[in-house]
Amino acid sequence: MKDTYFVADDLDEVELIQNELMEAGVEKDSISVWSDDAYGVDTHHLKAENELLKTDAIPSMRSGLICGLILSGVALFGFLGLGLMSSEYMSAGLIFCGLVIGFCTWEAGLLGLRRVHRDFTQLGRYVAQKKHIIHLHLGDKAEKAANKVLLKHPAITSVRMG
Repeated sequence: MKDTYFVADDLDEVELIQNELMEAGVEKDSISVWSDDAYGVDTHHLKAENELLKTDAIPSMRSGLICGLILSGVALFGFLGLGLMSSEYMSAGLIFCGLVIGFCTWEAGLLGLRRVHRDFTQLGRYVAQKKHIIHLHLGDKAEKAANKVLLKHPAITSVRMG
């Protein structure tokens, strides 16, 4: 699966492109639009970009999970070294390690909600210029069909990411 982004000036053209892509076999779930004009996106029957995916919450939670696993491992070895992992204290130690993992994941997710995802940092300047971003999440077969459709629309410009 490959993510590609295109910039359009007009939501009417975005709707036309979406209809042509769906006729070419691209699923509607693979097409989303990021725009400041939420009303226009809705009236043109377009799928708006998921707000959670615009943030850095998911990658941050993944990093928080890894951090929590490391910290709980350190705590577990500390409990073992102190002799606190006998049968009567083992459940408390494991519960503590689970809480450490959960807290680190949760806290990292909250911090990630305040940051814009790296893919959307570059695209934000287009949205600020009142343009509309078409996000296509396609496999190889659908990508070939989408390229044929998009070649018919010279007003659409591709945005290279990375």
